[in-house]
Amino acid sequence: MTEAQAVPGPGAMLRMAREARGTTIAEVAAALKMSPRQIEAIEGEDFSRLPGATFLRGVIRNYARHLKIDAAPLLAALAVTSGGVSAGQA
Repeated sequence: MTEAQAVPGPGAMLRMAREARGTTIAEVAAALKMSPRQIEAIEGEDFSRLPGATFLRGVIRNYARHLKIDAAPLLAALAVTSGGVSAGQA
């Protein structure tokens, strides 16, 4: 078992926090001015469906702020799950 499998990824953590608050994907999408598909991609950790690493880090920060949770563990998990993908890789 790898570290990425042992620790939930940022999308899973956001999904769990959203569900604990009883908030729907549509509500989060409206609050963040995004499409429900983008929220689903984040929660499903299908980061290839999103514009890039810089965008993703910003969205994760905003999503965490919306849920009133600390973004630092999410960003740390993102670095692990994405293998340290940087914004300049394109």
